[in-house]
Amino acid sequence: MRMILRSCMSCRGVQRLPLLVVMLFGLAEASVQICTAGDYLTARGVCLACPQGRLSVPGATSINQCLCQPAEEVVATAPFPGLTQDATVSQTDLDMWAAEGVVSWVLGALGESCTDVCADNNFLCSDNLDSNVFQIISIDYMSAMVTVSDPSKSCGVSFEFPGYDWIPATNAASNCMLPPSTATALYKCGAVSSSAARMCACTAPAPIDPCPEVCGNSSWSVNGAVPCIPCFFGSTPHGARNEANCTCDTNTYTVKPEFTPDMSSIIPVVPTSVLDVWNANGVKMWTWGKMNANCDETCAAQNMTCTAPVHEDVLRVFTADIMKNMMTILSNNEHHCNNNFITQDSMTPYTAMTTCYFPNHVAGTNVGTFSCADKAILYKRLCPCFLDPNRYRCEACSDNSYVDHPGECPQMTFPPAAAPAPPPAAAPAPPPAGLQSATVAPAIASSSTDSSANQTIFAVLILMGVVFGLLWYKSQEAREEQIEPEHVSRGLLTPSRA
Repeated sequence: MRMILRSCMSCRGVQRLPLLVVMLFGLAEASVQICTAGDYLTARGVCLACPQGRLSVPGATSINQCLCQPAEEVVATAPFPGLTQDATVSQTDLDMWAAEGVVSWVLGALGESCTDVCADNNFLCSDNLDSNVFQIISIDYMSAMVTVSDPSKSCGVSFEFPGYDWIPATNAASNCMLPPSTATALYKCGAVSSSAARMCACTAPAPIDPCPEVCGNSSWSVNGAVPCIPCFFGSTPHGARNEANCTCDTNTYTVKPEFTPDMSSIIPVVPTSVLDVWNANGVKMWTWGKMNANCDETCAAQNMTCTAPVHEDVLRVFTADIMKNMMTILSNNEHHCNNNFITQDSMTPYTAMTTCYFPNHVAGTNVGTFSCADKAILYKRLCPCFLDPNRYRCEACSDNSYVDHPGECPQMTFPPAAAPAPPPAAAPAPPPAGLQSATVAPAIASSSTDSSANQTIFAVLILMGVVFGLLWYKSQEAREEQIEPEHVSRGLLTPSRA
């Protein structure tokens, strides 16, 4: 049995403070989201999964960046898969909801409108749903709808809550507020309550742009879709997003360039939408050439190339302001467009003295046929430069190639054999016999030779000691024989008599 809760003015007044709190905390928690591959960023800063059969690259900021996958077949799914499995809601009532256009019930957060809740889940919301869509919601139905939408939540106390356009809903205390079972529903998509989380009846998914054709083998583009640019010879990617993703075939490796151009210098003065068009068509740099130089020569000076024909969108996005601002930056503030003229010349865009000429940007009009080779004496051309097709190239691996990172060149079963060790140094020859002395003894390598040398030195020292002793003795004896006659003659010594 449902419990009826009547509204009162004091109840409405209490709801104003939580709304302010939610707004303040919501602003404090706001941050820039970078969605992962397979997701995209909504206008409200929420990352959602791409629709079935589509994939996105990291950082996608729109559902239109979820690209179709041609190899996959999109299979339609029945509405309310969770409720169907739960089986609380009868199949008859599920069919009635589907007949009225409801495809999903989604529980929002406190203070959110159903417009935002449905949009964040790639659905729409309608104010024109029949009252019967809401009148059949019983306590059991509401409890199942809450749990299926958010398994961490459930209904505690449930009661009818007539007179409000944001019902059905739950609150922070897990109370479930049901629409009246007999009165006309007042459900409005944009209604909010700061203390209530709305249970939203979301209708058909919001329409999205048709899938662009994905780049095929041996081609690439900035977003992986047409218009596509051929890859360098020998590489076969599928839907690559930049040239570096063009990988070389088996048994070859990629030789990469050292220079990677960009348009960072003009980003502050060119609208993002214009930069996106240039990037999508492979323009990597705009370069202001010398007088009487064509775009082939101008781009070659930057290790790049000029490729004709240039897609008309590349030229059509030019305006007088874009031309003027770009020339100020690219000329290092030396050239200023005092006059601007639209022209269909094959050399457009270009400058002549202080006059700037740019293509016709009006939709449906002719922008002229762009030429890389044309030039004129007084003209300085502003050239769209592209990556040289030969800047990346594939080279064959050598027959005995070995790399530490598989995928560049095939690895051998084993690494190359180590270089042979150098032969040991020969032992020095011993010194000739008879020349051994204390000064040469340390140079002898073997231990046996050292022992023999030490014995020889010891014998020589003893012999030298004996010789020195004999010499000293002989010298003393001779001195005595010389001194004795002298002492006798002086009477200092009496000669001995036999």
